[in-house]
Order: sequence, then C-alpha cells, then structure tokens
Amino acid sequence: MLNASAIWKSLSFLCRLIPVPGNACGRLGVALIGAGLLASAQAQPQLTGKLKGFTVSPEFYTNSSQMKSLIKGAEAEPLPGGLVRLSGVRLQRFHPDGTPELLVTAPECLFDNKTRIASSTGRLEASSADGRFVMSGLGFASEQTPPRLFISNRVQTVILVPAIESNPLTTGMTPSPALRGTNLTSLAVESDQFVYSGETGMGIYTGNVRVAGTNLNLESDTLTIKVPMQERKFQTVAARSRVHINYAGVQATGDTADYDSTTGLLRVGGNPAWEMQGRKGRADELLIDRTNRTFTAQGNSWLRLPGQSLGDFNLQQNSTNQPAPKSGTNQFIEIRSPACTFHTNFAVFGEPVRVEQFEDEHSQSVLTCQHLTVRSTGTNELQSILAERDIRIEQGANRFMAGTALFTATNRMLWLTNQPRWESGPRNGTADLLLLDGVDRALVARGNATMSLPASELAQTSFALGPSRTNTPSTLTDTTARVTCSEYRLSPESAYFRENVRLDHPQMAWECQRLLVQIPPTGGRVERLVAEEKVSFNFLDSHGQKLSGRGEKAVYNYTVTPTATNDLMELTGNPILQTTNGTFQNPIFLLNLGTGKLVAPGTFKMHGEIPGADTNMFRFPSLK
Repeated sequence: MLNASAIWKSLSFLCRLIPVPGNACGRLGVALIGAGLLASAQAQPQLTGKLKGFTVSPEFYTNSSQMKSLIKGAEAEPLPGGLVRLSGVRLQRFHPDGTPELLVTAPECLFDNKTRIASSTGRLEASSADGRFVMSGLGFASEQTPPRLFISNRVQTVILVPAIESNPLTTGMTPSPALRGTNLTSLAVESDQFVYSGETGMGIYTGNVRVAGTNLNLESDTLTIKVPMQERKFQTVAARSRVHINYAGVQATGDTADYDSTTGLLRVGGNPAWEMQGRKGRADELLIDRTNRTFTAQGNSWLRLPGQSLGDFNLQQNSTNQPAPKSGTNQFIEIRSPACTFHTNFAVFGEPVRVEQFEDEHSQSVLTCQHLTVRSTGTNELQSILAERDIRIEQGANRFMAGTALFTATNRMLWLTNQPRWESGPRNGTADLLLLDGVDRALVARGNATMSLPASELAQTSFALGPSRTNTPSTLTDTTARVTCSEYRLSPESAYFRENVRLDHPQMAWECQRLLVQIPPTGGRVERLVAEEKVSFNFLDSHGQKLSGRGEKAVYNYTVTPTATNDLMELTGNPILQTTNGTFQNPIFLLNLGTGKLVAPGTFKMHGEIPGADTNMFRFPSLK
C-alpha cells in the first residue's frame, strides 16, 4: 500500500515526465489532498509499488502542438536512475497532420527518462497504421529523438506490395481487414537484426536475411528497404552481399539486388549469374521486369542451352570434324551478346551475337550475326532460332553466309535466305534459298542455284578421251568448273542437280535436266555419273579435238578390278555422237574413255570418214 510520502514522490516524478502548464502540480496535489491521501509534507519521499495508466510526456513537432510520438504503459514501476519499468507498452508515432504513422506494442520494457529510450529483451510487435507494414521480433530498443527502432533477434516482417495477381502469403502476421481483397501481395522478410530510422524512412535488415513473396525468394547478408511510413506505401528494396534470388522462375546470384515497387523492376549486379529451367547465364547486370514479364541480361551476356544442337552441316567426307551429336551426349549451345531479353516463350539477343555448338566441351560449329531470336515451347524445349543480318556459320571447313537464317529444332533444318552462299573446302555455291539438313548432312540449293569446284575434280572423271589425253588434274590446278541449275542437293556422298542443268568446264560442257554424281567415300575419281533428259555434251582436248553428243541418258561408270580398269560411258535414248571427222547414230553407244574406243551394238549409222578396226567398233581419231 502506498503511503503519503510515496504518493508525493510519485506525483513529483510524474510532473517531471508530464509537463503541465502553471501550477497544475499544485492543483493535482490539492485534488489528492481533498481525497485525504497526503499525510505530511515533511515526510521523506520514498517510492514503492506500481502506477496504473502511465503516460510518458509526448514529443511534439517543432513549433506545433501536434504530437510526434507518445509512449504509454498499462502499469509503471519507477526504478532508480530515472528508469521506469513499463508493462502493456504502446509506442505511437504520428504524421504532422495528426494521422497515425506507426504503432509498437510490447509486453514490457524499460524506459529511460534521461535518454528517452525504451528497451526490452522481450517480444515486440510493430505495424504501420494502414497495415501495410507488420513486424515482430525479440529484444528491441526504441529512441524518440532522433526516431529509431532496433530489433536484435528473430525479426519477422510482412510488407504489402502491389501485385499483378493477389496472392497473400500465409504467415503468423496478417494485414489489416481493410486491406484484404485488394490488389496487393505480401512480402515476408526474416533476419537476425533490424534497424529503422524515422528520419530517412529506411529500414536495414542484417544477418541471415530471407525474403519470400509471390514468385520471389531472396537471401542476402543485408537488406535495406524504404519502409512504407511517410509515403504510406512500399517503395524500394536493396540487398547487398551474397545475394541469392529466385524470382518468377529465375534463380540468380550476385553481390547486389535492387527492387523498385513503383516500376516493378528488380536489378541484380556484382558479377550476377542466373539459371532458369536448366538454362544458365551470366551478365554485367540482370533486370527482371515483373510488370512486362521480361528478364534482361545486360552487358557481356552469356547463355548456355543444355541438351541442344544445331545439327551437323559438314559436307565433306574426309573431314576431321566430330560426327553429329547423338542423343544422350553432353551437347549444348552457348550464346554471347551485349544484351538479351527473355519473354514468356522467346528471347531476343542484341548485336553482335555469337552462337557456338559444343559436344563434350569441344566446339562443333559457330554462328555469328547481328540479331537473334530464340523461341521455345511451353515446356521450354528449343523450338527455333532466327538469325538476322551478316550471318556467318562455320563448321570445320564449311562456311555458310546469308542475310537471314532460320533453324527449326524439331528436324534440325536450317533455312538460309537473302543472298545465301556456301563454301566447303575448295567448293562453293549460291542460290535464292539454301536449306541445310542437320540430320542427313545435306545441302539443298533452290532457285538460280550455282556450284563452283576445282576443274581437276571433274577432270578425274576421264571425260577427256584417249589413253594419252593431256587434260590431267595437274594441268587444271588453277581452273574452275561451274554448275548452274534450278535446284541441287549436295551431300558428302553425292550431288544431284535438276532442271536446266549446265556444267561448264575448261575441257567440256554438259546440259541436261537431271544430273547425279556419286562421290566415292574415300575421295578420288568419281565412280558414277548419270545425266538424264535432253542430254547434250561437248568434249575438247588441249589439241582442239572435239567430241559432241546428245541423247536422253548418259551413264558413266569407273571401276577397278584385279584384272582390268573399266572407264565406260553409255549413251541411250536416240543418242548422236559427232566428232571432227563424222557423225554416229545408234540406239546405244558404249564409249571406253580409257582406250578411246566406241562400241555401237546393232545397226548403226555413220556419216564421215572414220577408220574402223572391227565390225561395230571404232577408234576415235588420235587426240595427240
């Protein structure tokens, strides 16, 4: 029970804590005296017991009667040294217009009247007046001037932020009922410590920081946020040191991460790296745009697509290139560019762009261009790659150039348009369209198709006549043969030309509608050639001797056996042969290009003077 001295001491203490005008203390004393509670003014004051409904003198805005902060306690127990132990604590801060800003509640705390700091080792809960910021923790210190709040352990926070889709997190703290059903989503933050400055409006989380929200998980050493107190809305988040992010399906790491709620942009810097559905990448900065649902890697962008291949476009048989990647091997594609932006099902890469195909860490091919678009399916499987401007593809000794290239992953087909051309060793060609088959290793040229190759490759077919012919490969080293047609298909094993085929060679010229050339697997001489439909040809040796012919089909075969070498060409389809000395007609002609002999089985017609050795067998004039 309080005695009169203790009551007087308490009143004096309250007068120090609660400034009142004039002689309010005297009037209060009179009131207490009227109640018969004051026994002796000479008694020594000695405080014992507790006080109910305790209020610490409020803090006011400068030159204003508006309160800035106020501390209340359901009970107060004065302690030596100007301390008061409060229970049922409520700490309030107000905006200059008098509206509530922040409410902090705690079961108990110590209030220092000299420093005006409230502190406790117990639990604390804090929230903004509109319920968009809710916090709890264990152990705190709150300073009135300047306004600061420090929480030392087990900090938990829920912040309401604008959301594309409302999906509040289920936590132990919930927003105010007035905000339920609004277009907001919760951002939950946990850390070891927290410091808030009322002057700057910034809150700093430190130690094992973890952030969880709709499509967002973040970990870092520190996290700085613009607490929604003054502006009454959440603004920014800045994470620093060992940042790990999982945002909208993108997992990223870096040294820094900054989020702005007004723009919906999340920036990750400090050597950031990222991974998304098996894809990995790096850049100088990562930019995630939640509003537009895009993800951008800026500056030295690098991307790896695992399990993907552009196919094998090698047109040479005797190549040292590794075979086309097979299912199950370690194959992947890497893309480098100054910047790239990922949308829902496609990504765009800025100029210049380099695409490299690997198998078991060995480079297989390289594509360079100025602009690249990569599309994927709903399951994130590669669907297509569109390259534009200054395209160059290199695979071993093969080169492909074009203005536009479209690769379809399902069949590994590559379409080259806009003045496409190709090179494979000494061979090269052009067309309106080049179609590369990455599965069968074939090239199809369509529309105004051309193909150039060393003349010595065709001279090895022995189209020049006679055993002592002089147009050997050595004499054709620096000359070129050229084929033109509407379309051709080229593979390491064969070349097939169709429609308006014309072959120009220093020693010969061919015209037909279809021409098939079979290339031997070990290189060397062509073993089989088939020309069909409206076939015509001219042979000319170095001495000016000429052989011309026409028909519907010409078949050339070259074979070597232990006993003989066969170098034969068969002409059918009403063929006609003409030399400088005569013209021959017969249903079939057999030409031995190695010996210079002509065989015409059955009835034949001959015009001119050509000596014969046997019936139906003639030797061509000497080509010496």
